[in-house]
Amino acid sequence: MRDPRPSEVNFALVGPAEISLGEPLIVELTFSNARADSVKLDLGVNRVTGFSLTLDAPDGASVTIRPPEPDGFAALGTIELGPGKSVTTWLVADQWLAIAKVGQHRLRVQFVGTATSSNGGSVAVGRIADLKFQVLPPDLGRLRDMCDRLAGLALQRNGVDADAQLKVVTALASVGNAVAIPSLLKVAAANKWPAIAIGGLLRIGGQGARDALSDLSRSANRDVSDLARDALTRIKGERDEPRRQARTRLKMELQLLPGLGVGRAAAEDAGDADARPAVVLGGGHF
Repeated sequence: MRDPRPSEVNFALVGPAEISLGEPLIVELTFSNARADSVKLDLGVNRVTGFSLTLDAPDGASVTIRPPEPDGFAALGTIELGPGKSVTTWLVADQWLAIAKVGQHRLRVQFVGTATSSNGGSVAVGRIADLKFQVLPPDLGRLRDMCDRLAGLALQRNGVDADAQLKVVTALASVGNAVAIPSLLKVAAANKWPAIAIGGLLRIGGQGARDALSDLSRSANRDVSDLARDALTRIKGERDEPRRQARTRLKMELQLLPGLGVGRAAAEDAGDADARPAVVLGGGHF
């Protein structure tokens, strides 16, 4: 139900105008506080369960989903937003929504979390934002270029924080096409969210993924090598020693953080909610 009061906290969505079939859909969600006092926003567990996503496909089909709460590790999604400040978070939308058709789509994101003032009163907040985007036929060259850009951002030493790395590695792992293998290999070898990157290789499968996992299984980094060996065992359909399987599976669960829509809340970064993330993931800006 819409709040009849004028919005005191504005909600905006930015994303790409077009993607090719198979590319991840990364959207940027921004809240801006127009009040003279602070506002507390609850974006839900891992800052994703406070949103509802609706995808309208070209054939008229419509799917609505609210990202579920994870079974394992979960991070709080509460943000303190100062007067006149803004905060941005991101979602890899096709983690939960299947984009399988060419043509015009519409993504609607509804904020279903809470917003309260510094004295505990209710706050009128913008709740719904839309993005229209075109899905083009599959384009392996375009997909390869995107994978290269995502890997470059994940490996960038300066100006990219852990949350931004988390977003780009999650998007890269969601590709599910063999063109992503070299990029996933680079990211995992550099120990940048390796469980997610190795999970992406496991999802792709095939000889190329097995070769990449074999390389990673010889890594000097024990976490990386254990994760790669566990993935190789599963991709080959072989049995492994139960205790080691349990250990590496736990590592993957802790790193994967189900519902990886967590974006950096600049309000929690050195207390400065005005600070913008160094990397803009939405709107095709990578």
